Amino acid sequence: MDCDDIGSKIVTIAVITHGTVTNADVDPGVFTHVRLFSLAGRFQPSVMSYRTELTLLPALNGLFHKNLTMPTADIIDQYRTSVSEEYTKSISRVGDIDPDTVCRIYPNITVDKAFGASPSSIFTKALGCIFDDPEGIFLVSVHTKRAADSFTLDYPTRSDHVRNLNLMNMSHFRKFADIFGVAFPEYMFVSSDLPNKPEYISRQKSIAHDSLSMEERTHILTQQSREIAEVLPAWKLTISSDNNRIIAIRMSRLVQIIKHIVGPTCKMNLVDYSCSSVSHFFPASHRPELGYMREHDIESGIADRSRWGGRKNTVRKKKKSKVCRKRIRSGRRRSRRFPPKPLP
Repeated sequence: MDCDDIGSKIVTIAVITHGTVTNADVDPGVFTHVRLFSLAGRFQPSVMSYRTELTLLPALNGLFHKNLTMPTADIIDQYRTSVSEEYTKSISRVGDIDPDTVCRIYPNITVDKAFGASPSSIFTKALGCIFDDPEGIFLVSVHTKRAADSFTLDYPTRSDHVRNLNLMNMSHFRKFADIFGVAFPEYMFVSSDLPNKPEYISRQKSIAHDSLSMEERTHILTQQSREIAEVLPAWKLTISSDNNRIIAIRMSRLVQIIKHIVGPTCKMNLVDYSCSSVSHFFPASHRPELGYMREHDIESGIADRSRWGGRKNTVRKKKKSKVCRKRIRSGRRRSRRFPPKPLP
C-alpha cells in the first residue's frame, strides 16, 4: 500500500542503540509521516547477541540499497514478517518479554524515547578492531518517489565510500546535510546533561534511611522528583565533551533534525532495535497515554497509511499495557536497555 506523494524523499534509519521510553506528551506534528518498526514491540526490552547485531545493517542494506518497484512500507512489512519468527524463537527463554507483542509497526507514534550509546568496555573495543562497530543510528538509504511503482536510490551511490552514515558521529551527520545541499543546523545541537539514574536512585535510598521525620523525607523526595520533572522535558540531546559524537538523543529531536535537513517532502522509516522499556523517570501522569500507541498489524486493523504519526490518527481505546522492568538473564545476549552506568 502506497502513501507517498510523487517527489517524496523517503529516509530509512536503523537505530541500534540502547533505548528507553521517556514521556508521552508528544507534539502530534513531530512524528507525522514517520513509520516506526520496533523490534521490542510493546513497552519491554529487546535482546540480541553481538553476532546478531553484526547482521542487522547488511540485511537492511540488501533490501534498500537499490532502486525499488514497491513502497518502502511494503518492504518494512515483509521485513517484519521475516524477522518476527526468528526473533520470537531467540527470546523463548527470556521470561520478561511477551513474544506475542514483539516486532510491531507503528504508524502512530504517541511516545518519545531516548537513544544512547553503551559505555565502552575492553571487550567492545577489542571487537571494534576486528569488526565495524554495529552500534549507532545509521542512515540506511534515501529514495525519491518518481512514479507509482518507481523509487530511485539517492543514497548510497557507487561513489559513496561510507555505505551507512552513523548519525551519532557528528562528522557523519554533517555529511548527511551535504547530501541535500543544506547548511548544517548547529542551533539544533545544543547539548545538555541527562539526569543520572544511579545517582538519583542512590539519593532516594539515602533519604529513605535518613534520620529525618516522615514529613521531612517526603518533602525532600518530592522536591527531587520535581527537579527531575523540570530537567527531563527540556533535554534534547547530549554531545561528548570533544563535540565529536552524540552520546544520547531524543527520538523526537532526531526526527526534527532529519526533517529540517531533508525538507517538506521528507518521509521516514525508523527501524528501531533498541529497548522500549519505560524509563525510571517516566511521569506517572503519562501512564494512561501508553494505551494510545497502537501497532499496525492484522489484529489492529489499521490500514490507512496516508497520514503517519501523531495522536490525532489514533483510535483512543483505553487498555492496560504491559510494562516490563525485570532484569534479563540472557547469558551472552545483550539487552538494548538504556545504559545502567552514568553517561560520560
